[in-house]
Amino acid sequence: MKWVDNHIFFRVPRTLLPEYNARHANWHREICSHGGHRQNGSRLWYGGKDLPNGSSEEFNEDCSTVLQDLADAFPRSLKDREFTYTDADIDVVSARLGIQWEASKSVPFMTEVPYLGFQWNLHTHVVSLLEDKRTKYLAAIVEWEGRCTHNLLKTQKLYGKLLHASLVVPAGHAYIRKTPHLLFHAFHVWTFLLSIFVHLVVCFSCAFS
Repeated sequence: MKWVDNHIFFRVPRTLLPEYNARHANWHREICSHGGHRQNGSRLWYGGKDLPNGSSEEFNEDCSTVLQDLADAFPRSLKDREFTYTDADIDVVSARLGIQWEASKSVPFMTEVPYLGFQWNLHTHVVSLLEDKRTKYLAAIVEWEGRCTHNLLKTQKLYGKLLHASLVVPAGHAYIRKTPHLLFHAFHVWTFLLSIFVHLVVCFSCAFS
């Protein structure tokens, strides 16, 4: 797994490619049997089988394409030969399509990479806040707690940070769901808003410590 300029890439071990392509074909059949392409506003996606919670599997393609093994396309390291493609293959295809990547935002293929402000670990199946984000969010909470008054803009900024953190800190979900409706209304709800935010800030502060 790696990311380049806010795009994520996964690669498949060569030994597992036949099994993965079989799964890919099965997903394609499920997508076709459940209506295929869908659209919500400007978002285009493909729906698969129904899940126990009432939602459906979501795909960003129809899975009709068979994945190829590019390991023999040109010389590469022994480690990279274990996988179906490597960085150089991405560069070749990107150049052909006229896509330019920001090299400074690229990280190599690893089993643990930073993406969207989180650290993603494929071995442990754990997603956590990046250390710099954790430090930044804790500082914002400390600053909030050190002031007696808060304007709407600063409240919105803190809410955005806590909303992001709530994706990997479940303890804050119960409070953060109550906040958006209040954040963007007039100040007559301010007292109630602050009481909710106190619980929210304390919850996340404990989780980050």
